[in-house]
Amino acid sequence: PLAPRNVYMTNQGYPNRLSASWRAEPQGQDSYRLLLYHSGSGTLAANVSVGKGTSKFTFSGLAPGHRYLLEVVAMAGPYAASAGNISDWTTPSVPQNLSAVAEGNSTMLISWDSVPGQQDDCQLWLRDPRNSSLPWRHSLARGQVQHLLQGLIPGRNYSVSLSCVAGPYWSSTKPLAVPLEPDPVKDVQCLPESRSLYLNWTSSPGDVEAYEVVTERLSEGPPTSRLTMSIPSSEASLEGLEPNSSYQILVSTVGMNTLRSQAVTLLCSTAVEPLPPPLRAEVFPVEASSTVIISPELFSEENGQIEYYGVIATTNESLLRPTQEIMSSTWYDHYYGTEDSYLAVLLPNPFHQRSSPNTWRVPVGTEECGQSRATCNGKLKANEQYRFSIAAFTKYDPVAPAVTFTMFSAAGSSADTAPLSMPIIAGIIVGFLLTLAAVFALVYWKQLKAKRTKKSSPPQEMVTYSLRNVHRPVPLQNFKQYYEMKTASANHAFFQEFEELKEVGKEQSKVEAELPANVSKNRYPHVLPCKCCLLLLPQPPGGSSQGTVQGQAHLASLPGSVSASFPGSRRTLGMGSVSVFLLETQGLKVLCDHYWPSESAPVSYGQVRVHLLMQSSSEEWTVREFKLWHEGLGAERFVSHLHYTAWPDHGIPESTTSIMAFRELVQEHIQSTKDAGPTLVHC
Repeated sequence: PLAPRNVYMTNQGYPNRLSASWRAEPQGQDSYRLLLYHSGSGTLAANVSVGKGTSKFTFSGLAPGHRYLLEVVAMAGPYAASAGNISDWTTPSVPQNLSAVAEGNSTMLISWDSVPGQQDDCQLWLRDPRNSSLPWRHSLARGQVQHLLQGLIPGRNYSVSLSCVAGPYWSSTKPLAVPLEPDPVKDVQCLPESRSLYLNWTSSPGDVEAYEVVTERLSEGPPTSRLTMSIPSSEASLEGLEPNSSYQILVSTVGMNTLRSQAVTLLCSTAVEPLPPPLRAEVFPVEASSTVIISPELFSEENGQIEYYGVIATTNESLLRPTQEIMSSTWYDHYYGTEDSYLAVLLPNPFHQRSSPNTWRVPVGTEECGQSRATCNGKLKANEQYRFSIAAFTKYDPVAPAVTFTMFSAAGSSADTAPLSMPIIAGIIVGFLLTLAAVFALVYWKQLKAKRTKKSSPPQEMVTYSLRNVHRPVPLQNFKQYYEMKTASANHAFFQEFEELKEVGKEQSKVEAELPANVSKNRYPHVLPCKCCLLLLPQPPGGSSQGTVQGQAHLASLPGSVSASFPGSRRTLGMGSVSVFLLETQGLKVLCDHYWPSESAPVSYGQVRVHLLMQSSSEEWTVREFKLWHEGLGAERFVSHLHYTAWPDHGIPESTTSIMAFRELVQEHIQSTKDAGPTLVHC
């Protein structure tokens, strides 16, 4: 017979079937014999005879992932004609019961059932949706049924799959989504106040979306409400708590895949609410009408240590004793405003020093405060009669201080006196001489005593704080102890260190700011730029260059008059394309000039024409794009203007979320314009 022609074999995607086909001749044969062999061993897998009119046949029950050889033979009586061998593979079977178990937050154990058949190769695939690179793959040994994946990122979603190859064919499982739990926080610390708890912890590695803080007060009786907060950073301030109360706090990490870590639980108690110090005496001396003498005998410390003393000044003749509301009034409110009473002086308790004085003299009205709205001992009003009260604090808090006040001192007055008789005058003179002799004896005795104690006693003329104290670097291993020391006693040491900053930099040169040509550019007469902080700008055409600023510099400034700059035409044009970030308060008083055009029509500032190209506003900031054109130079610059509008005057935003989001917007803008000029920030 003629040998069969056009023999073909395929698996049609099945792991246990092979379909054979050939061209059947119309005559010249009795039947066809199909012989199927295992490729590796050569053993016969199937022997089938079919009729002479048949041209196809399907073998079933075969092993997945095997290579088979097929021989089709035409039979005619005792004679046979073979078409020769052809081969093909059955497709590999799909691994079953693929599972993943997280072992820790960066390790995952992948398991599956054993795969039947003789596959050439099986591979484990790991895909990371946050990583655009090619997926990771690992070749498995024959018969392997599990694999441990390590070094994964906590808080991230992964997907795994298995694929097996047999010859030119492969099969794969569906991807299995495997979210990894984020790492729990570590080193949670709690710093208590009477009505608040400050928490901080070590940030968790990996993909962290936020931290969740759940606070619950522990008390007998009905259950208290739970407070849940989502915190973007590794610290939290829990406000509005009850004093002297215990709280259970749970801190957990929220991953970018929305999974939460195991919560870290700690118990923390708020401090006892300090009581105001009891008043011992109402009367205290006032020298030269405005120097208040503070004595430790005025108040008792039986309710706790007195941390601060204060002096309240008033021109109100009918006020007997200060109220707590006066604590929020400053010298600026009194001198430039309508307040008749204000807190003039606030100082840490001077009587807790090793060599403390018997009394402390506090002159009122001795500082140059300019336009400062902080607590400041500014000059007193002329032709006004002042009275004073001394305040003692066991806890200083502008909102809820633990404070006791003395009554206001009597106003200084001159009374008419009648002429004295000679006997009275003689008695006064004798008494004066005796007193003078006693004073000389006392002075001599004190001088002898002073020589022994000179080294340990502070001079009376010393200022309230050691203004020239040199602060050395704090070794890292001592920082926790250093911080706790600074925050002790209502942040007394931090308050003292902050006050020392008043004197820093006063000796630096301000010659340029005092030049007649520059005086009008100073926003405040008492806040002048130092020479070291001045930005040198290129001169206009025809002048000498003073230098430029390039790269990712940040320039902090106060804008001058509108006619002079946008914000500073020569400044902006001289630095290339710049980014301007405006941090503006919301209040009734105009604190920042509107130096940009509010409509698309261009506006000229001298030789500089400014075009508003784009404006996009949200609830808390506005983004603008400007084009500047210099008529004389024939040059143009582009300016990005990010305007933060949610900062309240005389305060701070209610939360950090808004300003942190704006900061991220600023950082993204700076990164996207790395080749541009410097960044300018002003308030």
